[in-house]
Amino acid sequence: KGLLCCLIMRSFTFLLGCVALVSGASQFFEPGMEYVYMMETSINTGTGDLSPHMSGFTVKGELRVQADGDTLNIQIINLRQSYFNGPYAAGYWPYQNMDARTRYIPVNEEYVEAIFSVIYENGKVKEIT
Repeated sequence: KGLLCCLIMRSFTFLLGCVALVSGASQFFEPGMEYVYMMETSINTGTGDLSPHMSGFTVKGELRVQADGDTLNIQIINLRQSYFNGPYAAGYWPYQNMDARTRYIPVNEEYVEAIFSVIYENGKVKEIT
């Protein structure tokens, strides 16, 4: 149940990012084209003092956007997640410098690769379906 809650929260975060992209959609996305973006989001907390410690997770995936007039069809695929908890060296980002404590595993939850649409009008989001 906790993982599902986290997934819903992450999906909502992705959705907000997509909506931010839509604000200038009419100038940015060409109809009939597909755009693929690599995305990464992290939620972490910790200390950056003399003995830095961190706890958190990160999610990576691909964001696919297809433009069709005033509609953007969006799908998030190949989601992978990694967790980290413990000390780290200054200047070290655990999710980029992979070691035994940080490895990416696939997110295998229902609806992860669902497609949703953002319909906009005059540069503003009208509906999300």
